[in-house]
Amino acid sequence: EIYKQGVTLYKNEQRLVPVSCSPGWKVLVIHPGGRNIVQVEDMEYSGCSLGEAVREVFPGAEAMEFSDSPGQEEREIILDKASGYDLVIAGTMSAVQDPEQIQLVNGLLKRHPRVILIAMKSPYDLACFPEARTYVATYEYTYPALVTAARLVFGQEKPMGKMPVT
Repeated sequence: EIYKQGVTLYKNEQRLVPVSCSPGWKVLVIHPGGRNIVQVEDMEYSGCSLGEAVREVFPGAEAMEFSDSPGQEEREIILDKASGYDLVIAGTMSAVQDPEQIQLVNGLLKRHPRVILIAMKSPYDLACFPEARTYVATYEYTYPALVTAARLVFGQEKPMGKMPVT
């Protein structure tokens, strides 16, 4: 219940949330690995991923993890792959500290018509993505928070959280 009250749908300008998938829709989830957790965070969730959380709700989703500070070649591979999908869900993690992650996500926002961003830690990531039209914040990198975000995206939870920052 706490996670339902915390996860926030901050922007939904395209009305992508809740996602209404047509039969055969292809969904790609891209996200950084759990490398940015800090000691005060629960190590129990250090191996969890946004891809796993989304597949729990939408089993047909394909997930692709990107490396710390994805270089140009890796970014191009991901951007090319995303073009073959109907919807891209992109997780960010402390993007304000990672210019390569910012470049990757901004590239997705420019090239793909349907992108849902999920900030998996800092809601301040939104400042890095002025072109984002659909934006969810979890405020923490735990599996329950990620699953709640996935349920919100696919209409299994109603958005209840309020953004504590502007």
